[in-house]
Order: sequence, then C-alpha cells, then structure tokens
Amino acid sequence: MSLPEHGLYLVLRHPHAGDVEHGDPDRWLITDVLFDVAGAHGAPWRQDLPFGLDARLETPASAQERLDANSLGLGEGALRVGDYRQSFVLKEGLVLEITWLEQFKGLAQATVVRLGAELLDPVETQ
Repeated sequence: MSLPEHGLYLVLRHPHAGDVEHGDPDRWLITDVLFDVAGAHGAPWRQDLPFGLDARLETPASAQERLDANSLGLGEGALRVGDYRQSFVLKEGLVLEITWLEQFKGLAQATVVRLGAELLDPVETQ
C-alpha cells in the first residue's frame, strides 16, 4: 500500500494470501514502513519521524547516540558505490534502516521492520 502524496509506503501481508479465496480482512499485517523523507518516489514525508529522528539535521553520529543501538553499513565498499544505507538494530526486534543524504546530514528515507514478526504484533514484556 502506498500513499506517495504523503511520502509513506506500507508493505502489507495476509497470513492466508494465496491459500484461500476470501481472507479475514482483520488479519492483514504491516511488515514494513518506509518514510520517503526526500520525496524520491513522490511527495516527501513531512511529519515527525519515529524514534525522535530529525529529518534535516540528523547525522550518523547523532542517530547512533539517539538510538543507542548497534549499527551496520556505511563501510568503505558501500560508500564507494553510493550506498548510503545504515541499519540500526533496536530493542524488541525492530530494525531501522536509514538512507542518508550524500553529505551525511539529513535523511533521504527511513524504513522500519520487525525481525521475525509483523510490526504490530504484541511484544511480551517481562
């Protein structure tokens, strides 16, 4: 599902898709959310970003500090071919992937996924 006029893209999945003719509409699950901050696929996302990220001023260092999470990406080989993606492994199985603008100040886009589950699955707390 996409709302390009708002810079938002959702990936939806139904657990019985392809197996039944009619599925329960309440069983649709969101698996990925993409915030198109730079408007590469349509209008830019203009609302607040998750996790308190600043779309215009965030840098890899400030994101690392704000998220307090391990990150992957931005290696020499990736940067050499123009891959400005950095992934942060957050609590509760969430992964935030940021695509940085070329100067590494500000975001081009942010994508959130939950590893091994859907984004809206209840999370057990202890």
